[in-house]
Amino acid sequence: AGGKRWFSLKNKTLPHPTDPPQTFLDLSCNRTATSMMSMMPVSITDAGSGRLGEVIAVHGCPGSVYDFRYIGGELERAGVRVIRVDLPGNARTSLQATAGLGSPDDGHVLAALIADIADTLQLKQPMLLAHSLGSQIALNAAHAAADGRYLGLVIINPAPVLKPHRMIRPYWLVRAVCNASVFIDSVDSLRNPWRAFLQKMLVLWGFTPKITKEESAFMMARLLHVDWWRQPARAAALRARRIPTMMVYTKNDPMIEEQLSHELSQALPAGPRLVFPDGGHYANKWHAEPIAAAMLEFMAHSQMNIQASSTQRE
Repeated sequence: AGGKRWFSLKNKTLPHPTDPPQTFLDLSCNRTATSMMSMMPVSITDAGSGRLGEVIAVHGCPGSVYDFRYIGGELERAGVRVIRVDLPGNARTSLQATAGLGSPDDGHVLAALIADIADTLQLKQPMLLAHSLGSQIALNAAHAAADGRYLGLVIINPAPVLKPHRMIRPYWLVRAVCNASVFIDSVDSLRNPWRAFLQKMLVLWGFTPKITKEESAFMMARLLHVDWWRQPARAAALRARRIPTMMVYTKNDPMIEEQLSHELSQALPAGPRLVFPDGGHYANKWHAEPIAAAMLEFMAHSQMNIQASSTQRE
């Protein structure tokens, strides 16, 4: 039944998507002199007036700025400045973008990259918007930042949850396959045929046909850092700090069970919870309008709370 509901969405009228021009952001001002020699810029889009706030959008794995073309368009038209990011190893951003920070497949390193982007663009207090495995990065970023650096979190179809979800079970087997993939990819004579095989398999498993061979190989390395075992402590720490968190998920996500998403929503800090009966793993596409509307209200409410707290301290 879930599958039929998801396919019925293909007849749904979607909001007009936006694909702002992509630019390369130089982050060298935030790195050491040694790392500046080898680092590469990050591909981003930057659109919207910023009248109603700022958002940094972080995609999953694999993914790109195009994952936010529907919800991003809604927010930009409303007056939100949206910075969509191509993470290292995905789309137009090189793996060398994390030079001086660490491995580009580590969620903590990618969180530091998001902080660099916010600082380089001199964003005042952006909301972090994340899809799928991008949620791990957003939660890490919020956890590492000082109170008030980010306005809050909006996570859509988030991963990881509090325990292995269906896509990474049995976990021991998934981890073994990923380790084997990383090893095979390190052998020059095997790299190209292995990447071609991975690409075909990932498309068969339901990933976008646009995924490249390089992204396919990087995805396997990235999955080794899906630290679901740290998620309970991470959620508890954010809850203790009362980081405003909005969570969105669907009942028919083919990758993550509804019950596991519900358990994560209960563990995270207070905030709006949107649950849709359909939309699969891409609520950010199929339900862009109601999510964007809820985000605008959530951002306004969070901004008012911060202003009220500041007034009380004075």
